[in-house]
Amino acid sequence: MNDHKNTTTPMVSVITPSYNCAPYLEETILNIRNQDYPHIEHIIIDGESQDDTIRILQKYRNEIQWISEPDNGMYDAINKGFAMANGDILTYINTDDLYFSINTISNVVDEFKKNNSIDFIYGHCAFIDAQGEILYTYKAPKFYRKYALAFPRAIFQQPTCFWRGSAHEPFDSTLKYVGDAKFFRSLCENYTGKRINKIIAKFRIRPDCISFKNREEMGLEDKQVYKNAIKRPPSMSLVIFDILYRMIYLNFLTNIKRQILKFQGLPYL
Repeated sequence: MNDHKNTTTPMVSVITPSYNCAPYLEETILNIRNQDYPHIEHIIIDGESQDDTIRILQKYRNEIQWISEPDNGMYDAINKGFAMANGDILTYINTDDLYFSINTISNVVDEFKKNNSIDFIYGHCAFIDAQGEILYTYKAPKFYRKYALAFPRAIFQQPTCFWRGSAHEPFDSTLKYVGDAKFFRSLCENYTGKRINKIIAKFRIRPDCISFKNREEMGLEDKQVYKNAIKRPPSMSLVIFDILYRMIYLNFLTNIKRQILKFQGLPYL
């Protein structure tokens, strides 16, 4: 990973872990390739997919960096990608997720350039179905460190977060589902973040999405990560703030839509 700081035209490294997601991979590659910011390196780490992935990777070999080899899970693959990265700004996005608009990355870079004291940036996230239709949008709260650390969850969605290389640390590859959540908690604890009031990414919810299929197992990992991190329950004032601000003010309609999907037996997060 590059240690230099290019403050004029910083390089953005986007890592994508990949395994048997050929139906969505090309759309994600093109989504990043078509960003209007010119200094992006897209690194795809594939775990020896058995579908059409390799053909797609070879098709775009002049636009991306990629390897295909066995790994020890998603976070091991992501760590391999970051080890190859040259970026001043880092992020990762899964093979079936997308950035919301062609100027998403340029907007993020502009925010970093405006304020050298900001270590990571995040924003809102649209959740889409397998066909790409928007189901609902989660609006992330502004960054307040005490609030961000009070609850056993991240305050933003994974594909919306970008961070400086100086704030990076390897993901915990012993985890299967929430290595990113553990890393984001470390960001919130040790670095300064900023929410930008824009939709940054589209998170695809598929019927075979592991976050939906394995909610119980994922919940057990969550408890493992947070049991030692949170020493005491959040204060009543923070609980009330969370309900009024995040759940009602920012996401009232979103929470209704999520409950409707749950009632219908459809995938939701």
